Amino acid sequence: MRRSTLKECTVLIAQTGRSPLTLSLRVWPTIALVSVLVATPLAILGFTIYSLNEKNSALEQQNENLSESADEVMQEIDQLDSEIQDLQERAGIPDRASAAPDADRDRSRGGVAVQIEPEELLAIAKTAIPNLASQFHGEVKPAVAETLEEEAARVAARPEGRPVKADLRISSRFGLRSNPFGRGYEMHDGIDFPGPQGTPINTTAPGTVEKAEYQRGYGYHVVIDHGYGYRTLYAHLSEMAVKQGDTVVADQAIGTLGSTGRSTGPHLHYSVYWNGEAVDPVRYLSSSPSKD
Repeated sequence: MRRSTLKECTVLIAQTGRSPLTLSLRVWPTIALVSVLVATPLAILGFTIYSLNEKNSALEQQNENLSESADEVMQEIDQLDSEIQDLQERAGIPDRASAAPDADRDRSRGGVAVQIEPEELLAIAKTAIPNLASQFHGEVKPAVAETLEEEAARVAARPEGRPVKADLRISSRFGLRSNPFGRGYEMHDGIDFPGPQGTPINTTAPGTVEKAEYQRGYGYHVVIDHGYGYRTLYAHLSEMAVKQGDTVVADQAIGTLGSTGRSTGPHLHYSVYWNGEAVDPVRYLSSSPSKD
């Protein structure tokens, strides 16, 4: 017995006041058309959702990258602010409020954390950078330049090296020594270089001649004020090549070795004074400075 297959169907569409509209449709093409009409909106909706998900993922990645960039910028601003504060300290500028947004970052803090959006961080950075630049160029940079200039002048004023170029030994050192003229001990405030009369004597730093005169104890002697608390004394000279008020440079000849004043023989007495106190000149004979 053969099973019948439905191939066509008739659709009656009723019309008010008119005869019914009759449509003869083939079954399977009609079903296929209906399926397409139903599936198409679903496919469009699925594609739209997929596209939105893709855009959302891209926006999340973009926001993450922006957050990382904002964090890096803020870290660099903090580092720059810290370096400016170090320069302020070196230049002797009074401690003031930081130009960076997180000026109290070294203080103890607590409370509920509030996340700052990257756009807001970048806006803060945009304000902080000009403030830091203004602080650096307007105050810190000139003060540091002045400090460096002063430090260079202080280094130049520091006595350095030997006052005699000849290879002369030290016969009497700084400090307590036996009296070369009799009994007992005395405090020697310098060092002695014995040598041939007329040996050139040179300055150990630039400065101004404070004294160039004869005195019973030191004989002919020269005192040079180098500034920044430094003074040097060159005593028992046979001749003096400078006078009071002269400006001298380092290594300039100021006289010759002799035996004038209280002396047992030709030698140079050399003293170094720091803020009015005699210090051991041996500390200043080498080329590597030591701390005063």
